[in-house]
Amino acid sequence: MRKSLTLILAIFVYLVSTPSSKAQSTFTVASWSSTDPNVLGLTDGVEATLYDISLNSIRTFDIPAAAYSDEILQQINRWSPDLRYVARVTLYNGDVRTYPGYRYSGSTHLSVWDVEMGRLLFEVSPLDFTPPIVWSQHSDRLAISTFSTQTGMNIDLYDLTGKLIFEFPPSNTGLWDRFAWNSTGRLFAYNADEDILIYDFDTNQYLVSPTPDFIFDFDLKFSASNPDLLAYSSSNPQGIVIWNVRTARIEGIAGGEYLRFDWQSDRLVTIGYDEQIRVWDTSSFQELASYDRGYISYLQLSPFSDVMLTNGTDTNTYQIIDPLTGNILATQQR
Repeated sequence: MRKSLTLILAIFVYLVSTPSSKAQSTFTVASWSSTDPNVLGLTDGVEATLYDISLNSIRTFDIPAAAYSDEILQQINRWSPDLRYVARVTLYNGDVRTYPGYRYSGSTHLSVWDVEMGRLLFEVSPLDFTPPIVWSQHSDRLAISTFSTQTGMNIDLYDLTGKLIFEFPPSNTGLWDRFAWNSTGRLFAYNADEDILIYDFDTNQYLVSPTPDFIFDFDLKFSASNPDLLAYSSSNPQGIVIWNVRTARIEGIAGGEYLRFDWQSDRLVTIGYDEQIRVWDTSSFQELASYDRGYISYLQLSPFSDVMLTNGTDTNTYQIIDPLTGNILATQQR
């Protein structure tokens, strides 16, 4: 671990759209390495690149184009925590589909790539809409939320061979769009029917869960340093609530209205509706810093909580800043 957590660096990685003759929108997604805190990965629909924390390129991998004749409407990529694999969700143009509450045209395919070897591991298709996808912390399992007119919302778990290893019970009313693994891979939390559910794979049982008042921008995350602590956003109590899954008690609350948050170790970083970035000490729930950096849609703390990765609306711009002062330490145009 680095000697001090006082200087917390933040890297602002802004949403990138790279239109081409086939793809209407491809999002650049970034992630810190779980094995080396000095390395981060960026990927769009064509390349996957590793960078150091000074934004110097280390290595670039090509991601082969999808072998489909349909027009590509959108691509979203997700790195595995060890930056070895990329899961790509591709939305293709197709037949119009209508479901309760929404209507769209297209079909969706998931492909998982070993970027180091340039090899396709497996593919799942078609899915019924563009699903959220979350890797386990050990990069050996992938959770995918899907929708079916027959079963409603589902969460499916796959291993790296493409084998379906677990299916959560379907829900016809809940929107399953937020879920998280804990650091050991034993616990899996997700929202369904306006509840938070926490499943223990060792006991094959659900644990006692909190009952928050959901907000529109709901999110939940496990602590990477303590596998028993789960943070979630709530309107009552208002703020980011930290829940102990073993004692079934609230450990603390970072009060306020927040769009995004992330945390590692004893540092919690939030972004509010007022566009203020706030840094909290979760051992005391005291606010350490607060300032405005404009609209931010995503953030991720590094494994040691001394660097933070975020994105906003300015395309092709990457910045490393010190969030305690707001000073820009490095900038790169991609």
